[in-house]
Amino acid sequence: MEELNVQYVTDESGNKTAVQITYQDWIEIKKRLAEYLAIERLKDGLASAFKEVRELKKDKENQISLNDFL
Repeated sequence: MEELNVQYVTDESGNKTAVQITYQDWIEIKKRLAEYLAIERLKDGLASAFKEVRELKKDKENQISLNDFL
């Protein structure tokens, strides 16, 4: 998808109210959006995990080793 072929729908006053794109462009947009959202979820999960690790490192009293955990 190099460039979208966009057509604008206007009202009686000439104000743009909607856009139309080809079905193939729509499929490509949905695919890319799904990929983007998956990456964002992964990034959010990683950020949360790193934050949790930082918090755990601060709490020296309650730390346990991996061997003890397992």
